[in-house]
Amino acid sequence: MRWTAVLLVALSATLACFAETIDFDKATPGAVPPGWTVAMTHKGGAPKWEVIKDDSAPSKPNVLGQVSNDRTGGRFPLAVYDKASVKDGTLSVKFKAISGSADQAAGLVWRYKDPDNYYIVRANALEDNVVLYKVEKGERRGPVGRALGAF
Repeated sequence: MRWTAVLLVALSATLACFAETIDFDKATPGAVPPGWTVAMTHKGGAPKWEVIKDDSAPSKPNVLGQVSNDRTGGRFPLAVYDKASVKDGTLSVKFKAISGSADQAAGLVWRYKDPDNYYIVRANALEDNVVLYKVEKGERRGPVGRALGAF
């Protein structure tokens, strides 16, 4: 089964005097948008992130989607915005879980050093939860925190 998470608006960063919204509307469909690095924690087939057309996008026509068919358990594909540098700010993301039998999750990563060291807050549609994890030396530690209630 194909696992797909679509980032509708990948990143919205708000600082005291600067705000930026990242969209994929001018990016080339079928490719990773410029300024993004694809990585993965753990083993399995390579992640496949690409810009795809989605009529439900907050800003039409494109979104960034993870469209790999790999079903390896414990495989965490990442799309990292290279220019992100936020201190004392706010980040938000909109996403839509489309399919997947093992996992249907997406979230925000911060303090990203490499694919084996970062923090992530992850919403999982199959588990009906939002959980904070620390990934250290490739091992997901946590949950560090859990949001109250389901989404």
